[in-house]
Amino acid sequence: MDGATVLVVDDGEANVLLLQRLLALAGAGHVEGVSDPRLAVERFQAVSPDIVLLDMHMPWMDGLEVLDALNAVIPPGSLVPIVVLTADTT
Repeated sequence: MDGATVLVVDDGEANVLLLQRLLALAGAGHVEGVSDPRLAVERFQAVSPDIVLLDMHMPWMDGLEVLDALNAVIPPGSLVPIVVLTADTT
């Protein structure tokens, strides 16, 4: 995590703030957060994250739609891990 740039996409602003703080304490270099999934691709292109933390259940676009949109802009051959987070127990 040392010096990594992380993009957090979660409609819960409290979740975004919590993850930003935890990741900063863990040594992340820069943590960018968005609570509107429609802004995920724009922020992804602006910050070029090393990893993305993505909520699954969000309004406007769910996590799978955001994942598809991100995959469309990730250059072929690039590896950007995307970790899906959800509170859904099913």
